[in-house]
Amino acid sequence: MLAGTPIIVSAARGDERAGVRRDGDGHLWIAHWTADRPNRVAGTRLEGLQPAQIAGPDASAVGARLPAAVRAVQVRADDGTWHPAEVAPGAWVAFVERDGNAAGLPPVRLLGEDGALVSRAEPRWIASSRPLERHERAAVAPSFSGVGTCPVCGANDWNAAPADNSRWHVSPPGSGSGSGEHVFCAVCGHNDGGVTAFFAATRRS
Repeated sequence: MLAGTPIIVSAARGDERAGVRRDGDGHLWIAHWTADRPNRVAGTRLEGLQPAQIAGPDASAVGARLPAAVRAVQVRADDGTWHPAEVAPGAWVAFVERDGNAAGLPPVRLLGEDGALVSRAEPRWIASSRPLERHERAAVAPSFSGVGTCPVCGANDWNAAPADNSRWHVSPPGSGSGSGEHVFCAVCGHNDGGVTAFFAATRRS
């Protein structure tokens, strides 16, 4: 389906290739292929501003749409090193060294023309967000690596916003209905790509 589609931006790692491609319906995809098999393309569709990744044994291809205000993107490897992404109008992509079994997305920072951080939180998240409560931080800390000091900007200011899918991080046992929410840094928008379910039983009245 993605073979032969336009490549907006691409990156190389040895014989591997990664890029953001546009399909015939106008949707963007993070895609992976090899130099010797350019027509065998694997891809994950991009939604909103959120990055997506295609994980390999020791590295991931990561990419997303590029907001108009962003001039540079960096992605952090497992060893803490920040790697520059390839950027083009509308999209960015990078290869980053990462354990293939690691959960969630690697930290990503977006930089404006003056070098200042640009939040990658979705506008709808910001509009509907609430501060994460202390007991909720404790509930997600074991499964969400970002709770605590943000690995992108160093802030300790976390919000939650309603999500539209059900990839739960936390589903405490017991009765009660949960709601899925994105947990994200209120300063830079960092999140690990998942959704957390806070059940009524874990909330204070």
